[in-house]
Amino acid sequence: VSFSPAAESLEEAALPDSTRTFTTGSDSATASSMWKLPRALPLAWILYLTGLLIFVLLPIPSDPQAACAAILHWDNYMPFGSLNAVADQIRDGETLRGTLYALSIVLNIVLFMPLGALAEMTWRIRRSRKTSEDLPDDGGRLTRAIPTQRVLVWLLIGTLLSCLIEFTQYTGLFGLVPCTYRVVDIDDVITNALGTYAGVRLLPFMARNSRFMGA
Repeated sequence: VSFSPAAESLEEAALPDSTRTFTTGSDSATASSMWKLPRALPLAWILYLTGLLIFVLLPIPSDPQAACAAILHWDNYMPFGSLNAVADQIRDGETLRGTLYALSIVLNIVLFMPLGALAEMTWRIRRSRKTSEDLPDDGGRLTRAIPTQRVLVWLLIGTLLSCLIEFTQYTGLFGLVPCTYRVVDIDDVITNALGTYAGVRLLPFMARNSRFMGA
């Protein structure tokens, strides 16, 4: 049976859109990668902030009175005093204790690196949406240099957040615990701020070397 071109056109027009739309594998992969980062950002923020709160505020003493009576405070209000403590411990032969203390300092830096990176990613993606700018599927927008002024903004936010955490610990979770149940350390603020700065500065490098950065 033969069909005329006109008949074929009528049949094609009658087909539903779903049966006439075809997407190649490369096109679908590109579309998927273009939505990967924006869709993951809210979840990343939730997981990060939840983990941060758990790490810095828990555990809360089940018996606050007994816990407060047994606590020996080693609070540090002298900048870089923790580095001096590490050096003293290693010099006194307490190598393991000094190493663990040094590791905790490094972890305080790492703890705030996601904050800087997430803040900058969120700002860039929201701005691109407001200006209707298409994001490259290779994360090219995220590899651009970050203005110093914006770096300082994220650094200030990281510092203020760290100060809030230290104040929360100092006040015993705003009075929930009748004493300072966690160590208050000015060096935590310094290392947290450094971690925020590192996260912002490392974002372009991570974008160039990660498929996840396809926005």
